[in-house]
Amino acid sequence: ILQTLGVEELIKTMAIDEIFCASDVILTGVDLPSMALVINKVAANRDHKTWHEALSRFTNLELVSSDRATGIIKGVELCTGVVHQFDLFHFKWGAHKQLRRLEGLAYGKIELEYRAQAKLARATGAVCVELQVAYQQCCQAAAAAIASFDQAENALGIINKALEIWDADGNLYDVAKNLKALDHGADLLAKASTETKIQNLAAQVRDPRLRLYLEKLQQCLLNIVVRYRPGCQPMPRNKLFGIMASSWYWQQQKPTPVSSSVFAKEQRLAAREHARKQLLMRQMAASLQLRQVQMMLANFDEVFHQVVTALNSVFRSSSLVEAINSHLRLHQQVKKHLSKDFLALLTLYWNMHTFSDGKRKHKSPFQILGIQGPNESWLDLLLR
Repeated sequence: ILQTLGVEELIKTMAIDEIFCASDVILTGVDLPSMALVINKVAANRDHKTWHEALSRFTNLELVSSDRATGIIKGVELCTGVVHQFDLFHFKWGAHKQLRRLEGLAYGKIELEYRAQAKLARATGAVCVELQVAYQQCCQAAAAAIASFDQAENALGIINKALEIWDADGNLYDVAKNLKALDHGADLLAKASTETKIQNLAAQVRDPRLRLYLEKLQQCLLNIVVRYRPGCQPMPRNKLFGIMASSWYWQQQKPTPVSSSVFAKEQRLAAREHARKQLLMRQMAASLQLRQVQMMLANFDEVFHQVVTALNSVFRSSSLVEAINSHLRLHQQVKKHLSKDFLALLTLYWNMHTFSDGKRKHKSPFQILGIQGPNESWLDLLLR
């Protein structure tokens, strides 16, 4: 049934990963716009040949998002015309892990300095000279470790900020400046320590596959043609697109959830109402700015559509496939072996089951892809 629907031809962007059920390797692939489960099969292994075979069925595939698994990287490289976006979550998790390791090393050096100082305070006679030298060495080592941690922390702060698209107020960052900041952060990180792990982390920041989504967004915005109405003062492109992006951003947002620590009903209601009003004020302010831009541009509808399309095409993580994996693991708790037929049935159910929340609410993945009727269920398809 899945093969006859011709899903493979509709997929252009995909997040992929692998999970393990006992000794079985299950390859997983999710369409990023619709969250359709398009790869869900047991494989003999997870090497590059297996992944290439699985991906080669998608003739119109343009982009794959994943972690840095060796088999996936090589498998994607074998697919002609497919670009690879490295997952930001795994990068940030690894970067945080290395930063905490440097912090631990610094604390270890400080502890050695304190011990050397205590020994020196208790010593008498000729041994003081040796302990004084040892203490100075410990002081230098601690200072170097602290400096290394501080510089790495500063560098990763710059990098993490540069990897974002929006600031805290919902304003679009200047993508060109973010790309330069990534290079600057990578240089600072490389200078923080000569350790291989830190040098590898700096190399990951420089890797085009980590920042691919930023370069793609920048290229999409550069290709937009803007035409002003006669007599209107031109506005810088970054500001123009920023106003459109901010308006779109705030229209997608929901009121800030009220903390579960607020137990009084009246306080909860007041907090929710305040959050709703705050969001409404943000949306109104963004709409007023957008209205000003609309009066300036002769091709406003076209430009706004292209900006929104560019923002919707930004895929920078493989979190959707991780969500699918979490769903599969629920079945793994009760079934020791997930057979080919069972996985196919799960795939069909997932793809034809409507979402209850989020931006895909009241739609199924197959409805988003346009291959399922509004009143058609997965059981209807099985009973044909």
